[in-house]
Amino acid sequence: MMDCSMRSNGNGIVTDTMHNHAHARAFDMYCSTENKNLQNSLIRGGKLDGMEESDRPLALLIDGDNISFTLTRQIIEESSKYGQVMMKNVYGDWTLPNMQGWLSQVHEYALTPVQVLNNIKGKNATDSALIIDAMDILHDDVIQGFCIASSDSDYTTLATRIKAHGKPVIGIGSGTTHKSFTNSCTKFIRTENLVPDQTDASNKNKKARTKNASAKEAKETEEQKKLRELGESLVSAHDSINATLSTVNLADLGAYLSKIEPGFDERNYGCKKLSDLLNKFPDLFEMERMDNQKIIVTRKE
Repeated sequence: MMDCSMRSNGNGIVTDTMHNHAHARAFDMYCSTENKNLQNSLIRGGKLDGMEESDRPLALLIDGDNISFTLTRQIIEESSKYGQVMMKNVYGDWTLPNMQGWLSQVHEYALTPVQVLNNIKGKNATDSALIIDAMDILHDDVIQGFCIASSDSDYTTLATRIKAHGKPVIGIGSGTTHKSFTNSCTKFIRTENLVPDQTDASNKNKKARTKNASAKEAKETEEQKKLRELGESLVSAHDSINATLSTVNLADLGAYLSKIEPGFDERNYGCKKLSDLLNKFPDLFEMERMDNQKIIVTRKE
């Protein structure tokens, strides 16, 4: 029987001696509601079918030494396009200064921090811990897809091995990532594409935009800021669905929002229905009820 016990250092950080058996909890939770036939139906031999795969259970494994914590939200949203993110692990030596930024993300995004001590100078223990966990998760045969957030080509063999077991691998890393890793993934997403402001084209006017944004931010009330951020999330969710489907109906939009942000509830914004919430953004969206009673949501350009 699998040992599902976990050890903590007192700060909520799982030590690498147990290789983070959070995946055992995912196994129990998933198997309690899904039967083996459904698990088998989620296996597509590494082929991605967009929205048809929206319920595929995924493991998001982040190399904290190699990826910036400022991209947490974008990475989770991108991963959610390919399935239901059941696990979100961040690996690194949390005693070092370069990992402190990740601490602010742990509670906000329900991340599981995995402590990895570099016992041998010059050796990257984070890679080894992530790979070992990934193989354990793979052989549990519950998680049916992996998202590996790193620009390190050391994960090339891992990606190839996972794909050989019929499960897709989504890689997320910088544009400088070596081709050996990018080509070993089922799909590879550049972090530069997740944050348009970081591209060269956008950097031309970045200083001017930052100055204007800072002035605007200072004038915003907390409620205005909350609505602005919500509008950005709605646009991002709509575009993600629209990239796969020709039309976006209101039900799909609500389901997608709940998937990437489990705490989402239109009542948090004083609305009884999602359609009421979208009506707060007349400059962003328009809705049309079809003959089949479905409401189609169109984004205004």
